Amino acid sequence: MASQAVPLNPKLTKIPSLEEIRQRVDKQAQTKIEIESANPAKKDEVSPAYGFVNKDIKEMAYRRSVRLAAQQLPPLSRLFSKTIHLGFIDSLSELAAGSLGRSSGILGGGLVAFFGGLVYYYLTKSYGYEYNFLVFIMLLGLGFAAGWILEFLRYLGRGANNS
Repeated sequence: MASQAVPLNPKLTKIPSLEEIRQRVDKQAQTKIEIESANPAKKDEVSPAYGFVNKDIKEMAYRRSVRLAAQQLPPLSRLFSKTIHLGFIDSLSELAAGSLGRSSGILGGGLVAFFGGLVYYYLTKSYGYEYNFLVFIMLLGLGFAAGWILEFLRYLGRGANNS
């Protein structure tokens, strides 16, 4: 539809009535059948609702994204990235993340180390003892173990199938 030039004087412009506008729309409107007959190829196309992604495609995409990210790194960081993303180191990292790096252990360790360290610091300052930094590490380990134990007890309480 070509656009018409708007005259500078609004008095010279004829404003179309509602009926004229409806007639123009009816002339230009197309029915669903006319649209489908104009584009028959689109009717026959079938696009899957979900893409078919298997383990190999996921692995290829992961390797490609690691390679593209490594290309943007400086040479020393690129070497470090290649070392970290070796197959057996990657699997060890995933294993450690699933077992050692449990969020309950980290949270428990942090809370016990923080509050236990505060109490220990207060006691050492109040009674004149020397502060031993090994106590903080021991509190961290104790809290980490307590977090794991509490998570395990919660797991047992809910049952294996309700996790």
